[in-house]
Formats: sequence, structure tokens, C-alpha cells
Amino acid sequence: MTFNYFMFRRHVFRDSRAAVIPYIAAYAVNYALSLATLAGLNRVLESDYLAGFLSIVFVAVVNFVVLKFLVFLPRSTGR
Repeated sequence: MTFNYFMFRRHVFRDSRAAVIPYIAAYAVNYALSLATLAGLNRVLESDYLAGFLSIVFVAVVNFVVLKFLVFLPRSTGR
């Protein structure tokens, strides 16, 4: 988790301000969403592999949106 935070902050959201506590909260929500999505898809799909793949794709998109708009906010320009 620590490695991911620094990699996201340095390479993906490099022009953003640091937000450790919101990142930890987003990480916990992302983990719960991942488990819930996988469990739900496993019930309706026959293939465990397809359920896993669809879960990964969905959760990755949601995770990016949450990190971009709720965690790594732009630095103020000071104007």
C-alpha cells in the first residue's frame, strides 16, 4: 500500500498535493468494493475467470476516478 501511494503520487498524479488519510480510506473502500464485486459476479457468471476479469476492470476504473477526484486533488495555484 505504501509503495502504491508513492508510485501514484510520483508518476500518475505528480501535480497533486499529498493526501495520505484519504488515500488509506480510498484503499479500504477499493478493497471492499473489489471483494463485493467479485462475490456478486461469481454468483451470476459461470466462469470464475470471467468474474475475476470483469471485477478487476470495473474496480480499476472506479479506483482511478476516486483517486483523481477525491484523493489526489490539484495543488492550488496561489492566485
